[in-house]
Amino acid sequence: MDENNSETVVQSPKCEVCHEIPYKYKCSKCLLKYCSLTCLNEHKTKDNCSNKLYDPLEYISNKEMKNFDVKTEDKESNTKEVQTNHVVKRDYEYLLTMDRQLQLAKSDFKQKSRQLLPSGNPNVYNNRTVNKFLTDNGMELKFIMQRGCRCFLMPLGSSKNKRNKSRYDNKQKKFYWTIEWVVASNNGFEETNKTMIIDRCFEDMNIIDLIRYKWPKQEFKECFNLQHMEDTENVNWLNADLKAKILKQYLDQDKIHVYMKKYPNKMNNILDTKDAVKIQNLDTALLSGILSSNTCLEFPSLYVKIDKHKYVDSDELPIIEKKIIDDTGECINFGTTELKVYKSGEDIEKRDQQIIMEQERLEEEIRARKEKEEQEIKAQKIVQQNQLKQKRVAALKENPVVKKQKITHIQNSNIPDFHEKESSDSDDVTSDEEETKQTSTSNSLAAKLFG
Repeated sequence: MDENNSETVVQSPKCEVCHEIPYKYKCSKCLLKYCSLTCLNEHKTKDNCSNKLYDPLEYISNKEMKNFDVKTEDKESNTKEVQTNHVVKRDYEYLLTMDRQLQLAKSDFKQKSRQLLPSGNPNVYNNRTVNKFLTDNGMELKFIMQRGCRCFLMPLGSSKNKRNKSRYDNKQKKFYWTIEWVVASNNGFEETNKTMIIDRCFEDMNIIDLIRYKWPKQEFKECFNLQHMEDTENVNWLNADLKAKILKQYLDQDKIHVYMKKYPNKMNNILDTKDAVKIQNLDTALLSGILSSNTCLEFPSLYVKIDKHKYVDSDELPIIEKKIIDDTGECINFGTTELKVYKSGEDIEKRDQQIIMEQERLEEEIRARKEKEEQEIKAQKIVQQNQLKQKRVAALKENPVVKKQKITHIQNSNIPDFHEKESSDSDDVTSDEEETKQTSTSNSLAAKLFG
């Protein structure tokens, strides 16, 4: 027989839980042999084993603890040595770990509190002076000016406040922004929406260069529908040159549009707006020029609309004229957000002025209508008073005795006569003969009443 055949193959013992696969591990406490995590979990449940050499939660009495001490005696030197048992070591390590966890918890709390409530001058943010003003509603709004852009500050500790990394780079002598990209793309079957927050977007770059260099490759491939061009063998198939060709074709075919929200100059609250303006000249307009004299919340948000198109590696495609947005605006959906897009900010100002003029006209009409109704009501009241007065005068002419009795009764009871003016008018109407008749009849009635 050959030497290879004579050698016996030594097989490792099998798992003591499943008894099928050779073991790979041993339990730390009972040294049971197992092969996988499932067998370990089964061993824990069946044998009630913690898989820990020193279980810090296991109770051990003092008598049992003394028995664990290891004693050695040296007869020649008559010395005794007592070694510390593993239970004392277990408790000591347990206390050390607890102390370490407390220290970590304190340091984490300090770090988190420093992020939520940063110390320092509250009137300075990112080396900029914080401006404050009160709205018509009595709300205090804070903002800073960065590169000509009015940036409203969100509350400290909010997700948008913590995510803002817009800073000035002293080494490159440039200002870089944190930009939120909201993308809505159509690949022919369905419309996908993505939101990306990208840091270090330099102000001297245009929108096309930002998309080319700052967007991640996976998001770029999905948004521009490049699954048919994917090369599994070449990892770097989507390089900067190919991105430049794709973006140029999308620009020539008018398939990519970028919008930015337009906030009003006078804000009464920090609520988000639904008005947006289309950014022109994406391949030449710099980010600094786009953001200057604009407003944002913490950091800018750009909305990118990519229409249905499939990239073709050809230079013979005709250039399509760009679509012009009407003065009335156009509604575009970005997932759950709906924007009313205009050509420029002047169109929004004209719309706001028309709305204000329409409101003033309606208020003027309502005011004139109210004044007219009040005048009509006053005229009706005057007519009613005149009619009532004429009726009273006619009644007094027919029966003047009743009027004189009423006057004497009011004078005796010291009740003010509210019809004094009317009585004076009626007295002018009566003649001298009627007055003598009235006195004689009143005397006869008094004689009958009082005897």
